[in-house]
Amino acid sequence: MIRHTPKVVAVCMDETRFFMDGEEMCEDLRGKVKKVFGVYLYDDNVSTTICDTVRRFFMRWIDVSFEAEDGLSGEERERIQDLLREAYMTDDSDAYMEISEVEKVDEEHRKVFMEESDFEPWAKGLDESKVWDEVFESYSANPLF
Repeated sequence: MIRHTPKVVAVCMDETRFFMDGEEMCEDLRGKVKKVFGVYLYDDNVSTTICDTVRRFFMRWIDVSFEAEDGLSGEERERIQDLLREAYMTDDSDAYMEISEVEKVDEEHRKVFMEESDFEPWAKGLDESKVWDEVFESYSANPLF
């Protein structure tokens, strides 16, 4: 059961360094991709600590986005998108991130996706996993990035 009113935020975290520093796929991306962003959803009203006193958000990975170099064909963009998605899906891509790191993301790459009134018609009595299923479905139909 939900014990708080969710405020779900979609955020693009710059994760270029994970793909451009010695990774095998660097050659597939070099000269084609400027930046790689992991797209996550998190509940701005819920934070936690893990092994220390630093507050963190639980970030639910939903997609990857990238900024391409000029002149990249649509076919090449799709191939790179598939390659990046596959890279994220090989491991558990959900993560705990320090709130201070998440808050550094500029407004262009952060949007409140669903909050209070968006949940009111159906949230009472639903468990957290059903809330997130609804959010994922809604985001998939209307991606922000």
